[in-house]
Amino acid sequence: VPKKDPNADGAPPNSENVRKVPGSDDAEGRWEYLVKVPDEVEPGTKFPVTISGMQLVVTCPEGAKPGAVVKIRPPAALVFEVVVPQGIEPGFPFPLLADGVRVQVSCPWNAKPGMKIRF
Repeated sequence: VPKKDPNADGAPPNSENVRKVPGSDDAEGRWEYLVKVPDEVEPGTKFPVTISGMQLVVTCPEGAKPGAVVKIRPPAALVFEVVVPQGIEPGFPFPLLADGVRVQVSCPWNAKPGMKIRF
């Protein structure tokens, strides 16, 4: 059973190797994040991270080695609104179609079935 992140604002937790840079939001509300390069990842290799519930792919920059910390700013994302299906508990994933693409969304900690959420 997923545990509630005491620092969460309703969004699923970020990957363990991701930290938000305080005060780094730009005019579009996008934040910068510090991402630790995982073991076995070499420059030019892609690796997945989760930021605010979005699965992103980061390309390890030239000169970065495993354990190095790199700064990224995720692209602006589309926002979708959906109703949480019956039987879905906070923290649990559920599938849906977003702009014709099948995606997996985690139910926010402050949501319950029948509520509208944005992702």
